Amino acid sequence: MKQFNLVSGHIQVEQNPSVILGWQPNYDRDPHVIYAVDQNFRIVHCNRAWDTFALENNGAAAKQKKVRGVYLFAVIPRDLSKFYGAGFESARQHGRWQHVFDCSSARVIRRLRMTVTPFGSGFLIRNVSVKDTLAPPSDADGNFADYGPVITMCCHCRRVENKKTSVWQWVPEFIEETPVEFHSRLCPACWTYHYGETGQSGEAPISAA
Repeated sequence: MKQFNLVSGHIQVEQNPSVILGWQPNYDRDPHVIYAVDQNFRIVHCNRAWDTFALENNGAAAKQKKVRGVYLFAVIPRDLSKFYGAGFESARQHGRWQHVFDCSSARVIRRLRMTVTPFGSGFLIRNVSVKDTLAPPSDADGNFADYGPVITMCCHCRRVENKKTSVWQWVPEFIEETPVEFHSRLCPACWTYHYGETGQSGEAPISAA
């Protein structure tokens, strides 16, 4: 079995294949998601809460055994790569970096606090829920034509751009079933939230209220 070596930061085979070096038993007992990446940002281990979260959110394809070895930045949206890259570098330099982000589903508005700390040559990430409430009703009111023909969804708050009004709205129908013609990027409000630059809208991320 492959393991994470805290000295080199690489995955390697050790004498005791049941133990990942540096991984504490309390990580697996923690109710919040914890996972480790190596120096190349490959996922090397996740705690039990990772699988629980995946299954509760229809993410069976994201269970630990299927994501181990995945390059973390391959699943981080392109518009957020620069932001998270700077965050991990801050954790390396200062010992810790925190960020609050949205991870909502069609039915639940969810906000998590990510804490990143060095783990050998890689990093340990822990996500703690800070908000978990029922999602509001859809803003579409059954009228979906105004959002097309290509659906543009924010990769953070998951609101959708109304092409008729240029307003970003909550349309959970597009979260439940991804449209065939689909484009993902940051909405103006979430761009401002992450990069501190003025966007085209004064709207706050949907979970900020």
